[in-house]
Amino acid sequence: MAKFKVGDVVEGTVDGIQKYGAFIKFPDETQGLIHISEVTHGFVKDINDYLHVGQKIKVEIVSMEEDKKRMSLSLRAMEDHENSEEGKAGFEPLRKKMPIWIDAFLPKDGISE
Repeated sequence: MAKFKVGDVVEGTVDGIQKYGAFIKFPDETQGLIHISEVTHGFVKDINDYLHVGQKIKVEIVSMEEDKKRMSLSLRAMEDHENSEEGKAGFEPLRKKMPIWIDAFLPKDGISE
């Protein structure tokens, strides 16, 4: 785990999903957890709407426990990185996010209230 440090952006594979978060495995057998609150900005009702086992993702390391070879990870921070790279000019970041937000709030059964 010495090669990792807080703030690093690393790629791993979703190894397991629970209601409270997703476990991410790295090639060196180190494991991390993305808490459900760190998946995306806003409320996440079901983490399975965002992640699935076997999926490769990039995450940011937010804290580490070297003695237990565990890390706390954030997928939400990657959205912040993406937005900072695009810049905050105009409405382009909103245009890209709008379909995601609309889909997240529409009823899944196609029936509106």
